[in-house]
Amino acid sequence: MESPTEKEMADLIIKENSGAIKGLQLLGFRSHTLARVTDALRSIRQCLNARLSDPVKGLFFGGKVGMVDMEHILCKVGRKQGRRDSKSVV
Repeated sequence: MESPTEKEMADLIIKENSGAIKGLQLLGFRSHTLARVTDALRSIRQCLNARLSDPVKGLFFGGKVGMVDMEHILCKVGRKQGRRDSKSVV
């Protein structure tokens, strides 16, 4: 199975009002248009793939963070930061 494109994943996230939207909001992405969510996914994924260590990247399929990984990661960010007892102190 082929991974969805950034645009396809952004469209799904918006249509389903995925938990990834909350993750994007917590990371400072306020606009949820298709173009903005697509750009956000691309930007975050590029950053992760550039900055994660090789051993960590090796845990992802093909050694890179994919679009399905991105949706999952953003949902986890939204869920963790949304819980009162586990919010990070900034």
